Amino acid sequence: MAARSGGWAAAVLLTMLGFCRVERAAAVDFLGWGAGPPVSWPDAGRGDIRRIAAGTAYTAALRADGTVIAWGDNTLGQCSVPIGLSGVTAIAAGERHLVALLANGSAVAWGDNSKGQCSVPAGLPPIAAVSAGSAHTVVLLADGGVRAWGDNSKGQCTVPAGLKDVTAVSAGWLHTLALRNDGTVTAWGDNAQGQRVVPAGLAGVRAISAGGKHSVVLKQDGTVQAWGAGNGGQTTVPAGLTGVASISAGWEHTVAVKEDGTVAAWGNRLYNRTAVPNGLNGATAAAAGDEHTAVLKNDGTLVLFGYNAYGQSTVPGGVSRPRAIAAGSRMTLALRTDGSVFAWGATGLRGGIGDIAGPGAAVQIDAEDGIWAMLKSDGTVSGRDANVPVGLAGVQAMVVGGSGHGAALKKNGTVTAWGYTLDGPVTAPAGLDHVTALAAGGQHAAALRDDGTVVTWGSNEYGQCTVPPGLTGVRGLAAGTRHTAAVKADGTVVVWGDNLAGQREMPPGLTGVTALAAGAMHTVALKEDGTVVAWGGNQFGQCTVPAGLKPVIGIAAGGNATFVLFRSVGEPAEGYYAAWAATQFSAEQMADPLISGSEADPDGDGWSNAFEYLLHRTPLTPDGAPEMTVSGEWPHNLTLGFIRRGELPEGAVLLIEESQYLTEWKSIAMKIGSGGWMPNPYGSTYSKVTEEPVAGGGGDLRVTALSSYPHGGVATLRFLRLKGWLP
Repeated sequence: MAARSGGWAAAVLLTMLGFCRVERAAAVDFLGWGAGPPVSWPDAGRGDIRRIAAGTAYTAALRADGTVIAWGDNTLGQCSVPIGLSGVTAIAAGERHLVALLANGSAVAWGDNSKGQCSVPAGLPPIAAVSAGSAHTVVLLADGGVRAWGDNSKGQCTVPAGLKDVTAVSAGWLHTLALRNDGTVTAWGDNAQGQRVVPAGLAGVRAISAGGKHSVVLKQDGTVQAWGAGNGGQTTVPAGLTGVASISAGWEHTVAVKEDGTVAAWGNRLYNRTAVPNGLNGATAAAAGDEHTAVLKNDGTLVLFGYNAYGQSTVPGGVSRPRAIAAGSRMTLALRTDGSVFAWGATGLRGGIGDIAGPGAAVQIDAEDGIWAMLKSDGTVSGRDANVPVGLAGVQAMVVGGSGHGAALKKNGTVTAWGYTLDGPVTAPAGLDHVTALAAGGQHAAALRDDGTVVTWGSNEYGQCTVPPGLTGVRGLAAGTRHTAAVKADGTVVVWGDNLAGQREMPPGLTGVTALAAGAMHTVALKEDGTVVAWGGNQFGQCTVPAGLKPVIGIAAGGNATFVLFRSVGEPAEGYYAAWAATQFSAEQMADPLISGSEADPDGDGWSNAFEYLLHRTPLTPDGAPEMTVSGEWPHNLTLGFIRRGELPEGAVLLIEESQYLTEWKSIAMKIGSGGWMPNPYGSTYSKVTEEPVAGGGGDLRVTALSSYPHGGVATLRFLRLKGWLP
């Protein structure tokens, strides 16, 4: 039987000041693809970021585990990181495309491909570095050669003949720089502002960065030199600037990280892109975007400032376990299990991301374009630009469409409609009652009645309101910008209205459908086996369903993007765990893996049920964090304590691991109970794990893991974490 992971439960951090913190993993239960706002908000604040990149209104980060996250403007899919991408060692951000270098020396690119900038040539020799410009991509080969592809309108992809012995490359807006191993610089491409005129005699260069229309170099002596466009002051290096460790050039600004961990920025000050936060230190790298700046600190966290209309300057946090999602063409909403609502994209929030409603506020959400609305538990509706009628109450479901029109299904089965379409003010058809569901498109709406028939209203320019004659037995609806779809009780689908992108041309033989969703010009179907099928417009990959999706339980579509909600804990309880779970959960709860599954966390305390079992805790009552201290036999011992079951089932594993920089983890005791001190894998600290019976604990054991450095030794940054698996 395959192992079923319980995840890692807690990590403890020690610095020389003795500061401790706990970090817990949160499962991401929704996914999206295509164009639109970022589809799975990453937790970029957890301290595991190793590299950063900034494009036009979006930001990307490379994590210690070799995965990539991106957020901000996702108009052309630049923030939609390919599913399953891992083993990444470097990243580069262009105007609206991202490039990743893999450990095997190959490259992957995604986002805007209008100029072929994402079409990595086949058969490239091993790649050592990547860089991305406005619409072109440049790579440094392991043999010191250079290759470029994409837009070549200014010769930016025409690598000079004979160029060799290159150690670094940098792609600007329409020009490219290369650094050779002798410390000289070669430039090619656009020269409208003199950005490729390398100053005579320039030598001793150790780093390069190409900006919008300017070029910047870092010299071996720690000084900086710049040339090209200077209209924003981006080439005016601050007087006396020395001790620089790295540089980055944006559209009209430049950023330098100094060896002491401080940051200097100069150039165009619009949107505060050069306004380095007071007290910022510990910086190790910076990335200058068009109008924003990202700084990576030595603790693996980020600091962002500058233009933030797309949330590109907001360090995002995770959205764990949403119970519903809604997507507009410019924003996305997630309804959490506690009734709070999280939003990102064109939300109207400062930074474009955050909570728009607190716990217990909402029972249903909907979005279209930049409009959103939520149904409250008291039967009222509120939202942004949704034009909800004053005094509307007694609502059991609602929808919003384009241009601010919407409809509410009241508890008595009647419908209230509001707003405007191209045909004028919106009202529900007279006498409409016995309604069970609603759908709203760009300029039209549809209602499903309890007899399985459909009623529509609004614009009918493309036939989206012309219900096929004799249509009955309908159990679900979806409405796109100019088309309408219905799923029947027999699992078949009927679509009418616009077919410009093939949104009516469902796959032959499609059956077993349980739910539908519609984007601007595409349609999505959820089947009873948990699989997803999509058809219609696919210019942004919105109909290319990722392979290997877990069983899906919900779908949404907005604009040119598709979203799914899935069970991340879908395996049934078995064996020892099942026997224990049956004593903890009701029969109804046992039937729902989101509550009783081994990786579920129904009490929201950060411990999965697997850990609740292994550590003899209670799955429906929040438990505290593990015991943590910074003390012990010698100063600055790091201690992690917890109680576990005395006897674990065969195949179950509890493992304590230690790390210095979160890049590599190794066990400090191969078997709990070894008891003796042992050098850790890094040689600078010593560790031990002890266990002793808990008085009156029915055989439970108290486990204590200690990490210390030798007496008189130098304190080091250390982490401890607890991992566990069920058989």
